[in-house]
Amino acid sequence: MDRCMSNKRRAVGLLASSLIALVVGEWASRVVFHKNVEQLRFSGSDRYYYYDREGYRRHIPKSVGYERMWNDQGKAEFRINSFGFRGPELSERKAPGTVRIVFLGDSITLGGRLPEEATFVSRVGKALNSGGSSRYEIVNAGAGDVGLAEEEETLKGQVFRLQPDAVVLCWYLNDARPPVGFPEEVVYNHWFIRWINVHPIFRRSYLVGAVYDGVRKSLVARQMVYDRRFDWIEPYKTGAWATDVGAFVSVVHSARFDWGDAWSDASLSRMAEKLKGLRDASEARGIRFLVVAMPLQAQVYARFSSPLTTKPQDEMGTFARKNSIKMLDLLPVLKKRAGELLFYDQCHYTPRGNEIVAKAISDFLRREEVE
Repeated sequence: MDRCMSNKRRAVGLLASSLIALVVGEWASRVVFHKNVEQLRFSGSDRYYYYDREGYRRHIPKSVGYERMWNDQGKAEFRINSFGFRGPELSERKAPGTVRIVFLGDSITLGGRLPEEATFVSRVGKALNSGGSSRYEIVNAGAGDVGLAEEEETLKGQVFRLQPDAVVLCWYLNDARPPVGFPEEVVYNHWFIRWINVHPIFRRSYLVGAVYDGVRKSLVARQMVYDRRFDWIEPYKTGAWATDVGAFVSVVHSARFDWGDAWSDASLSRMAEKLKGLRDASEARGIRFLVVAMPLQAQVYARFSSPLTTKPQDEMGTFARKNSIKMLDLLPVLKKRAGELLFYDQCHYTPRGNEIVAKAISDFLRREEVE
């Protein structure tokens, strides 16, 4: 009997100690861990995209999703219409007198982690319709982490159904990559992360939020160790590429499984031929095809002059001219504004960057008389 009572007291003491530890841990987390736990949460209901059998990233039609804002002040809403594009609902047949322009591209075009109205695609629509006639209908067919393979599928599928007057392909340097996901997408499918996300009772706990954030960061770091795609991150962070051409060449080489692929002659040639094929497929249906070349942040902020920094755009521009493809190179446009904060990271624009890009594209479409 004495042993039984002793065990009970021990169990009660252990339970009490555990509860006290949890309370202290929660209090300490509230003091130390200031972030809003709700902003760290990523649940299945936030997702507005999926991967099909071929591994292509698709938007879920008629869905609403969210992404954490670049400034970590809340979430950006993503309205996905019945065609799987970001923005308001569309009718397959456009209204008489309307000029429909579809923008194809990746997360830069989509406007990842930004409100819809801040994206350059939305701003282009406002600029073209500034006269008050609202005769231009701008469609955002951008999707995160896609390349030319997925963009071709989108063009020949949903975009051709819309019978646009023009398609603007927003070409970025890593567009030759085969379909692949970012480490974060693997992380959020981890059993622990998924378990926390589907149990609402834990979402208000700062202690759980602190553990959640630590595990998430650990998983991301571990995934990156085995993924050669992100070998460029650490050398890029040093900023040595801004003043040293050798460092620029080195970081391009380290990024050869991502945006550095555009410095490969063979890859550039494949991408150029793919653009020509997209142009031919569009024009066969009476659709004008134009290209906007999206630069790398390092190209814009490099403080030395070398043909190495502009090689991808120069060679693609030469190909475009020879093949009568209308192309706008944004590198010189943004280079003139290098004193401003234009990028959040290596490629995604700040609201100011989106504003400058939108003006350049609007002027380009007017010069080319897209109507």
